[in-house]
Amino acid sequence: MSTEDDPRTLRIRREVLGIRENLRKKSQALDQCQEQIDWLAGWAALLDAGDTLPKEALEFLDITTLHGWTKLTLRLRFAGLAENLKERRETIVDEVKRLNEALKSMEICPQCSGAGKVFTVVSYERMDEGAIIPRPHSKPCNLCAGKGRISVAN
Repeated sequence: MSTEDDPRTLRIRREVLGIRENLRKKSQALDQCQEQIDWLAGWAALLDAGDTLPKEALEFLDITTLHGWTKLTLRLRFAGLAENLKERRETIVDEVKRLNEALKSMEICPQCSGAGKVFTVVSYERMDEGAIIPRPHSKPCNLCAGKGRISVAN
């Protein structure tokens, strides 16, 4: 069985593909958060300048009419939403860091733990002084072909 067909390698590849898909989604969520933060900043600037808010701003705020809303309450609503979006963005950035770390660890061969070789037998040798010392024997790992890492490209 080749390394490519090994069930452990296939499982790792599936997991890596799942993590990469999750990273893609997180990247889109980060872009969306930043876009919404930028919208709020622009709308707050319009409000400060005394201009009317665009229809998109009212829809985003889930407001049907400006009746009963003062400049201050709208400004506070903008600030609260912006703060929530910034916290969400920070959470997503932390998740992206965690996923990247997981991705790095997935490339390490599970059979040899990244050493590139596996120990087969241990022989013992008596030294001249009488001490007995172990002499481990190893061979290249057959899962990673002695590289210590599994190729997870694709």
